[in-house]
Formats: sequence, C-alpha cells, structure tokens
Amino acid sequence: MVNGAGMGVRFDLDEAGQQRLAAAIAHLSARPRRALVVDDDAVVRWMLQEALQQRGFEVLTADDGRSGLSLLADELLALDLLVTDVRMRQMDGESFIRTIRRAGGEADLAIVAVTGALGSELEQRLEREGADAVLDKALGPELIAEAADAVLERKRMAQA
Repeated sequence: MVNGAGMGVRFDLDEAGQQRLAAAIAHLSARPRRALVVDDDAVVRWMLQEALQQRGFEVLTADDGRSGLSLLADELLALDLLVTDVRMRQMDGESFIRTIRRAGGEADLAIVAVTGALGSELEQRLEREGADAVLDKALGPELIAEAADAVLERKRMAQA
C-alpha cells in the first residue's frame, strides 16, 4: 500500500487475529529494558546490577567475557545494554567488545566499557572496537548506571 505518508503494510485480521496481535504488541511494549553486566569482581558486578535495577532494568550478570558471550548468544536481540569491565580474566573487555561487534548480530546493543585505569589511548581503542562509551569505575555504580542509561537512550534516538 502506498499513500502520501509513504509505504506500509495492511493486515486484514479476523477478531481473534486482532486480539492476538494486540496482545503481542502489548507484551513487546511492556518488556522491561534488559542489561548484561560483565565484571570479574563480584562486588562491582552486584553494585552495578543493583544500580541498573533501580533504573528499571532487568539485569543478567557474567564474571568474564567468555561467559558473557555465552549469555549474549542465549539472549540474542533481547538485550538493550551491555556494561563490561575492561580488565578481566579469560577474555578481556576489549576482546569481548570486538567479538560482539564483528559478529554483527547486536548492532543495536548499547555497549559501555568500565575501567579503573581510564586513559585516552584505551578509550580511543575501545571506541574503535565498538564501545558506545567508556567510563571510569571511580564514578561509582549509580553514576555509571545513569550514564549507561543515557547512552542507551541516545543510541535509540539516533536509530529512530
């Protein structure tokens, strides 16, 4: 169908189909925002999880990049935000971000890297690999959660 506003698709549904469609749309629009926090420090991981939950996120956690990749694969396209530490055992944050961005299935995923040793060279490398923001852990969990939320909303607005 083409009209003055552009192209679109029109569905002719019976009453039962309209009810199922309305229920599916309501379910999708009511879905809480979902985040994955990856950090090898259990205390930092818990504090970030709590701070994001206070901002309305449903939060999954992993203790390194490899387990984060496994969770990401299980939750493909169901996550909105990734907050990852840079220095971790098994797979560091830089490799983790590179792997995600090169796989290509999570282009809409907002990625925030956090580190206790922020420097301009590291920040530039992480952004080249696909981080949407790089934050210093010294900000604390509440400010990191606030900044990560803002990164997600900025990314959503840019895609709209």
